[in-house]
Amino acid sequence: MPLIAPNLASLSLCLAYCSNISDQSFINLTSRYFHLTALALGLSYCPQITQKSFESLPTTLTSLKIHLANCSQLIDFSIISFSTSLLSLSLDLGGCKFISDEGLQDLASHRLKSLTKFTSLTLNLQSCSITNKSLDTFSLTALPNLALLQSLNLNLYWCSFLTDEGLINLFIKGLLPNLKSLNSLSLNLSMLWKLSDQGIQVLCARGLSQLTLLKYLSLNSSHCAEITDQSLQNL
Repeated sequence: MPLIAPNLASLSLCLAYCSNISDQSFINLTSRYFHLTALALGLSYCPQITQKSFESLPTTLTSLKIHLANCSQLIDFSIISFSTSLLSLSLDLGGCKFISDEGLQDLASHRLKSLTKFTSLTLNLQSCSITNKSLDTFSLTALPNLALLQSLNLNLYWCSFLTDEGLINLFIKGLLPNLKSLNSLSLNLSMLWKLSDQGIQVLCARGLSQLTLLKYLSLNSSHCAEITDQSLQNL
């Protein structure tokens, strides 16, 4: 089949809820358009899609957006392979019930670690089965290599195993010492039942206050029953 546009540089394709889309279709697609620099794929609720679809993405990519929310066949091993030329990544794994610490630790240690030119990262882990271990690895192995990062959007909604300890380590070991260039930060901590005033206090007093270039902040801590007036006083 002839290519739509042989020199295509940017492709945005949404196939959410298309239950008959398979891995082989995307392997064929990405292997044919090897000049792509920007790729956006909407594959949420595609039950046949696995990590195999993303093992051979174009090495020319500088911008990558992949929505994989509630793709029930995604597992931890080798979540995705990235081009080292990436500058911007948006990865939506919300509701992927088999994504746990092992997958996120692999993502941080072996994928994000090599992307030293990164300026923008969006990571949606909503309802994933991750614990403090994932945040520790993210803080100690991925963030130290992302010194140029200017925008970070981290969605931890309903990651119910996370506690103050994990979030404090994320702020103190990860954000504060490594992301001095950060000017935009979005944190969704909603439905983290173990998050308390202690975690918010450290975020504000020892984290945000020292990010001197930060201009844009979005903090969602709704439905966190342990948070009181004290947290508001720290903002």
